[in-house]
Amino acid sequence: MKKFKAVLYAVLYFALYFAVHIFIETVISVVYLIRNSAEFYVSGKGFDLKAATLDLGNFLNSNIYLLTIIADVIFVAVVFFIFKAQNKKFSFEIGLKKTNPLNLLPVIAIGFSLNILTSLLFLIVPEKWLESYTQSSESIASATGVVAFLSITLVGPIAEEMLFRGLIFTRLSRGLGITASVIASAVIFGIAHGNILWTIYTAVLGVILAVIYIYTRSIICPILVHISFNLANYVVEDIDLFVLISAFAVCAASAAALIAIGKYDRRNVGSNA
Repeated sequence: MKKFKAVLYAVLYFALYFAVHIFIETVISVVYLIRNSAEFYVSGKGFDLKAATLDLGNFLNSNIYLLTIIADVIFVAVVFFIFKAQNKKFSFEIGLKKTNPLNLLPVIAIGFSLNILTSLLFLIVPEKWLESYTQSSESIASATGVVAFLSITLVGPIAEEMLFRGLIFTRLSRGLGITASVIASAVIFGIAHGNILWTIYTAVLGVILAVIYIYTRSIICPILVHISFNLANYVVEDIDLFVLISAFAVCAASAAALIAIGKYDRRNVGSNA
């Protein structure tokens, strides 16, 4: 029963996230089509469903990041009010706790270096996967403007970490245990990104994010890793052997620092108990 409840809650939060996104896109689509229909009627032109559908598709694609921000913010608000209605503390339920300030630099460095190290994956995957990945990532690569930047590097990472680590992982861990929950939440995180190449490296990233969340006991740290990982796309351009070696060294040193800080914090907690 405990395992069933853990999985059920994880599934429900996952479904809620995508339901909110689908709902926002549907509402915007309906409003847009109604407005276009009214314009056709006023102008005396016949309504062209094919043209209207194509126009709607172009509108949604050009405003995808704005719609994502709106949906992410609404999702967070809905979860907040769900916990409020249950007399539960939102910050506690999603793991929003203070963390040692010394953790901040290592987790940011881990995010940047992991982004660089993912380029190694491109050396071993089949060419057809690369073609599919290139097509899927074209919209992100060409994303410009403040709205796209905020969606990719701030709002998206916060909402996703709240969902996958703060809600899904924590609920699964109550019934499945830590190891199974780390793997399960990471696989779900990977699958949610669609493309096979994205699925692979985001699943691996999901494991790392969950481990960091466990070790630091605060959702703030995986959020910062996720933000810096995505931010690196805007900062890092040319990747050569020296950059890869440097990224590996930075990642290893940052992980070691995070472990040392964690052990120090635990010793202090134990000595003060």
